[in-house]
Amino acid sequence: MFPRQLREQAVCRPDYPVACTQMGRIRGILAEGTYIFRGIRYASSRRFHRAERIEPWEGIRDALCYGAPSPLLTEAAAADERFIPHRYAPANENCQYMNIWTQSLDRKSRLPVMVWMHGGGWKNGSSIEQFAYDGENISKSGNLVFVTFNNRQNCYGALDLSSFGKEYEDSVMAGLSDVIVAMKWIQENIEAFGGDRDNVTLVGQSGGAKRALALMQTPEADGLYHKAALGSFAGERMEVPAGWTRKKIARRMGELTAKQLGLDKNFIEKIEGIPHWRLAEAVNAAEKMLKCEVPDRFRWEPVADNQYFYEDPFLAGFRKETRTVPLMTGSSFGEMASNARIKKGAGSKNSWNESYIRKLLEEEFGGNTEHVISLFRQAYPEKNPADMLFMDRLLRGKLLELSQRRAAEGGKVWNWLFNLESLLDGGLTAWHCSETPFITGNACYMEASYIPGITEDLQENMMNAWTAFAKEGDPNACGLPDWPCVEADKIPTMIFDRDITVMTNHDRELFCTLKDMREK
Repeated sequence: MFPRQLREQAVCRPDYPVACTQMGRIRGILAEGTYIFRGIRYASSRRFHRAERIEPWEGIRDALCYGAPSPLLTEAAAADERFIPHRYAPANENCQYMNIWTQSLDRKSRLPVMVWMHGGGWKNGSSIEQFAYDGENISKSGNLVFVTFNNRQNCYGALDLSSFGKEYEDSVMAGLSDVIVAMKWIQENIEAFGGDRDNVTLVGQSGGAKRALALMQTPEADGLYHKAALGSFAGERMEVPAGWTRKKIARRMGELTAKQLGLDKNFIEKIEGIPHWRLAEAVNAAEKMLKCEVPDRFRWEPVADNQYFYEDPFLAGFRKETRTVPLMTGSSFGEMASNARIKKGAGSKNSWNESYIRKLLEEEFGGNTEHVISLFRQAYPEKNPADMLFMDRLLRGKLLELSQRRAAEGGKVWNWLFNLESLLDGGLTAWHCSETPFITGNACYMEASYIPGITEDLQENMMNAWTAFAKEGDPNACGLPDWPCVEADKIPTMIFDRDITVMTNHDRELFCTLKDMREK
């Protein structure tokens, strides 16, 4: 996915390498011992309808190039390119494509399978958006099968048109149905790529973690995966105004979109043929109108019906069928609040003197400043107090609550925190997505992630932890301190930094205090 120096001649012949799936034969590339298959079509669909399995084919199909991602509703702008290198490929709503990296095509290999789900919420993103999503290094390091895929996003995946009749009652579930069909495809065909269908691990970050979580709340997905490692996500936190429900808000978005297009129940089927640019124009206008009715209460995501898809576990708890699925949860120190994304004060935070830091902290925390500083120093004695300004105050707190709840329900949960500060811009707290290249083994390719003598070791240790979890359902790996599970009253956190340590309940009081301040 990113430029790299090859040391061996890659192999791609008309008859080799070929994977023999239930759908038909697929030709890929063999590069330095890794079999790579790009752009495998795993599903088909009508616009605003559930995904369907593709039909088998004769002959050999090429899987040499990445497939198209889901279209965006606004112009792509990689404002954070310095920190998270992006690529934007030509988009198409027929975006159900999969990519696979593996070390064997022998069905008897039974390699663990890691399914990576990209970020971007249910609104944007793709399996090829970030350079970090390339699976070659982690496949080699962990001797496993690494899978990524695209699914329909934004209006293509979650526009609720159920107001217009039974034909579109499942339109809000279209994107989720893509994910389910992808997982079914993996179950049926991954043995052709040397994979073990009985050892499948979901690995998701941000919106990808939310999609993995949605699978855990979808009965049709039961048995399609066996473990889940989820990073940098939070649950539903919006209060729904009186007279509204999440379903009603979603339906209203569909109604306003149809209105913008001049469509009613008699002509709603015409929405399936409207060009993307016109549809996007109507959707964006409808979203602005909806904000006037229910400000900032709409999200592109499936809506629970407690039949096909159950409520967010942050609200309703996990379904009993998934409570014992081994789980890893974690986040980065800064997330969306990180100074990789926001600016406060003048110059670099690590150049500020004590008085200037205090001034900024008092502007942020007011009368609570002294108390928050005290709790922060207890939790993170090695950190600059200025880091309080750029510390994530939401995701980690929510994940601590979820981890405790799940432990109380009898599930095994391991918690982690990515804490490495980048040297760019005089020091940047760990930002949203910054852990991803370390997990996949691609951090050494990225300027913001690379620190000589540090990145290599941290990357290896993180890959080892995630691959150990994929293999055995336990992230304890050679080279790491002992990593206990979360308990109902005890949260050990593996902190990935220049030094890797385990701390227990070290910041729980801090996050409880921040939560109380936020709610007041």
